[in-house]
Amino acid sequence: MSTRSQNILIFFILITLFWLLGFNQYYAFPPDSFHLGAQTDRASIVLNYANGSADFLYPKIMETRVSEGIVGCEFPGLYYVLGKVFSVTGFRYDIYRIVIWLFYFLGIWSFYQISRLYLNFTISLFISIALASSPILCFYGLNFLPDVPAFGLSMFGWWMLLGKKRKKLFLILGFLVLGLAGLVKASFAMHIVVAFSIYIVENKKIKWEVLVSGLISLAAIAGWYEWATHLNNKFQNPHFLLKPNPAVSFPNFLVLIKSNWANWARETYPIITLIIALSGIFFQFKNRKTQSTLFKISSRLFICWVAFYLLFQTQFKYHDYYLVAAIPLLFFLIIHFGVYLKRITLSPIILYVVFGFILFQNFNHAKKQLNERHKTSSYYYQPPMPGIIEKYIGINSFLDAHIPKDAKIITVFDNTPNSTLFFCRRKGGRIAEDFNDELIAEILNEPQFDYMLVNKPVLFKERLSKIEYELNEPIATYKGIMLYKTR
Repeated sequence: MSTRSQNILIFFILITLFWLLGFNQYYAFPPDSFHLGAQTDRASIVLNYANGSADFLYPKIMETRVSEGIVGCEFPGLYYVLGKVFSVTGFRYDIYRIVIWLFYFLGIWSFYQISRLYLNFTISLFISIALASSPILCFYGLNFLPDVPAFGLSMFGWWMLLGKKRKKLFLILGFLVLGLAGLVKASFAMHIVVAFSIYIVENKKIKWEVLVSGLISLAAIAGWYEWATHLNNKFQNPHFLLKPNPAVSFPNFLVLIKSNWANWARETYPIITLIIALSGIFFQFKNRKTQSTLFKISSRLFICWVAFYLLFQTQFKYHDYYLVAAIPLLFFLIIHFGVYLKRITLSPIILYVVFGFILFQNFNHAKKQLNERHKTSSYYYQPPMPGIIEKYIGINSFLDAHIPKDAKIITVFDNTPNSTLFFCRRKGGRIAEDFNDELIAEILNEPQFDYMLVNKPVLFKERLSKIEYELNEPIATYKGIMLYKTR
């Protein structure tokens, strides 16, 4: 089969995977399930760009109590482009999710292309689909977060560096794409650092254009995150984590390792896949002479990953999407396993059996878990305020019929910064259940808010009795959520 025919076949296989894994059931869903709050944070930035209420360098969220919602976050290029599209089409969940999935597609296609540099067509196909079938990667591969776009760009950048026999143009483009991956999500900056160390620092014959592209990429990442930190410091609106969050002590470090493994190991891949990937740490040393570049990539990514984990270990306790950054490393380690097994095995059948087995196991596991994460009755469906947050979907039409579109509102209760405000398509403030009485009184007395939505009116009235604030009669009700005038 020719290379062109193989590429056409892999394209159709990956499109078919969209239906077989069940992506087609969820592509038009609003933000839901795990980390709905983080999803609506990003969707809020897109919505503000779509409405023309935010400048590119000053991204905004819907909660506007502090500095009109200006926040420091990851590079908002993708959000800005989506915002411009939605300024024409209106905010479309299906377009947003499909765009994210295209980056998932790009990453898996790059898996295959890189695998073909070392292994045959069938084994490369098996590895690509097996690693595509990760519950975490699948869930965030059709989502609103930037982790999978950064994953897709990083793998595409590596294919440009590895797969084009180091032609100058592709080295330049490869560095720029890896730099873009680091801009989209800072955890993926490790790839440009590793590539820079291999192709520039250790290359005495490097072309100046390649050096400049590498330096531009590193400078752009450093520059943007310095700007984002400046925005956080200036506007005091730190919704996005831009600094390390390590363990606070050695005992805490050990506890976190245990909880991270217990919570997320099987949500990354089934245990056999993880064992094979971890064995690649050993096999990479066996391959270091015959596959020196591959060894440098995997060994240095491993060091970077360990450093990243240690710096942000506390985040891993509840944030499974941080593990998307580990998948490129697992891929390179599995390639080492395949290359070594190919070298010591007389028959390729052993390779087919091993990788065919993990493909079958991973695919079934990912399909099941993807369904579980979107099923409201499942343990794995864990949005904030389950049973309540779902009532806000479509509430913006209700609000349009009862209050001015530019009216700022207070949402009560919301334990996330932007979830209910995003679904309302309104800027404003929110009150969480754990807010103290003084803060609740301060928010209610702010003159910018004319209306409020209350999802637990009985509980809220109990809280209001402590600050001697009386609610007016509700203006209207939507699925048990009360709309009030504040004064």
